[in-house]
Amino acid sequence: MLRRPLLFASLGVAIFGSIACSATSAGPGGSGGGGSGSGSSGASSGGSGGEGGLILVGSGGSGGGGGPDKPPPKIDETLPPGFTAETTYGGWKILGLLEDFNEPSDNVCANVLRAIARDFTQAHIDFGQEKPASWTAPGLYMGHVLPLLPADRKPDVNPSRTPLDVIEAFDDWYRNIDGVNVPFVIDLWLEPDPNKEGYFLFDSNSFFPLDKWNTSPGDVQIGGNDVGPHNFLFTIELHTAFEYKGGEIFNFRGDDDVFVFINDKLAVDIGGIHGPLEGNVNLDARAAELGITVGNVYKLDLFQAERNPGGSNFRIETSLDFRACGILPSDVPK
Repeated sequence: MLRRPLLFASLGVAIFGSIACSATSAGPGGSGGGGSGSGSSGASSGGSGGEGGLILVGSGGSGGGGGPDKPPPKIDETLPPGFTAETTYGGWKILGLLEDFNEPSDNVCANVLRAIARDFTQAHIDFGQEKPASWTAPGLYMGHVLPLLPADRKPDVNPSRTPLDVIEAFDDWYRNIDGVNVPFVIDLWLEPDPNKEGYFLFDSNSFFPLDKWNTSPGDVQIGGNDVGPHNFLFTIELHTAFEYKGGEIFNFRGDDDVFVFINDKLAVDIGGIHGPLEGNVNLDARAAELGITVGNVYKLDLFQAERNPGGSNFRIETSLDFRACGILPSDVPK
């Protein structure tokens, strides 16, 4: 079982607690400096283990570069080499098995986010079938995960959820468990929106990144918009950070389950097996709820599950200034 943390974007410490994030890291939403004062020592972390949620903005310079020995981050305006273009905007690339992944931790990025994609089989109680047994359209079930993200950066299932059989083995979804799932490293390219400056898009109505990496050939099923054979059964886990400058949005549309936490607080809750549904976050409108203040850097954690044949939609629209390319967390044993 893999337990080492793999960090990116010149992060100073692991995500399991406060993150030290270089003020020189640039994100899609800005030019790198992130506003006045971002080269200073930053804000208080509010405690380790996810209690306060603030990420320290590390000292060092006025921003705009990748550090004294690294090139400055730059926006990838076109599909990066080796990436698969998506149906509308964006693209992705599988870098291989997580257990074999050993890239240096000091790479610089802007609008490419790194995540984990875990392959499941339909033998799993939560995958490959309609759930719950009493399923009716549209299949949206909210409140099935607890509203606060714990210190291990993995969402907790709500013990009071109704009905219980929408989710029965949630601990398996975002942990590496031999014989249950196979984790891969995936990069997601967020394409600059040609119609809105400062906005970035990943938009697919046929999102099947593990088709060629399927670890259980018998589970390939017919479905999707192209009615082709696809590997439907997988989860995506993404951890990143952004500087809140004011005026940003983060919108997601997808199926099946999607849970997005900002500053450790549940901001998007689209649970259940369903068609494409939207969750929209206007950070200014929800700043008090999320406990965020302009000028600070905060964590964003996204968890998605594709659990049933029929379609696979995955869409991100955002103007966030990402300060981390994506953090591959060490696995937390059950």
